[in-house]
Amino acid sequence: MGGPGMLDFLETVASSFIGSECAETLIGRGELLDPSCLKVLLVKGVGFALILGSMLVRVPQILAIYNGGGVEGLSMASIYADVPSYLLAVLYHALQGNPFSAWGELAFLLLQSVIILGQCWYYRKASFTEVFVAMSVAACMIGGSSSLPLEKRSLLLVATLPFNFAARGGQVWANFRQGHTGRLSGISTALNFLGAAARVFTTAIEVKGDLWALTVVAIGATWNGILLSQILVYRKATREALEQGEKDKQKLKTS
Repeated sequence: MGGPGMLDFLETVASSFIGSECAETLIGRGELLDPSCLKVLLVKGVGFALILGSMLVRVPQILAIYNGGGVEGLSMASIYADVPSYLLAVLYHALQGNPFSAWGELAFLLLQSVIILGQCWYYRKASFTEVFVAMSVAACMIGGSSSLPLEKRSLLLVATLPFNFAARGGQVWANFRQGHTGRLSGISTALNFLGAAARVFTTAIEVKGDLWALTVVAIGATWNGILLSQILVYRKATREALEQGEKDKQKLKTS
């Protein structure tokens, strides 16, 4: 009795992740090599792995800012654009009812982006007006998104594109202009790139027919790839710039 009962329990749990049909195939009937269900299992596994990884993907950037005591080299335009880009994408997928395994990492990246923005406000001594306006815009986005009719929800993803361009393009341009990448974390950028590249694969399978969702993640992966290449190309100049920045800080303290 215990054996069948346990199988029924596992099948019930599995159905919430891979669907009742594949749960019955893999567990109920024991067809462990069923190609279509193995594909579903792979995609779901990658999706949840991305979500778990996203919980820490920007922690190196957060620590780099905290340990460095500043936000040198980071583009404020990029940081400000990051938050609405993730926020709109989260709102879209949540309203559409897409499986959490297809977009869950966006929620954690949004949270970490908000923390980084808070660090920038702290170290730059942002004014009350700046903080208030930013929070008001976010509130309007949330309120406006929830009132959109079903046929207009794709506009939420369309709206992420200019923010995505500002977030990544702004940082790319800032790196090019200053000739180094400042405190931009190589670990976080590499993880972002790998995660975005894997998400292109899972989105194509899990959110079938949603061309906008696929386009947005593909563009995001491209931008992260460009940023990663800049970190590699400018690594020597970045090291020298940060060393000079520390020397300048010490001079100010002793003067």
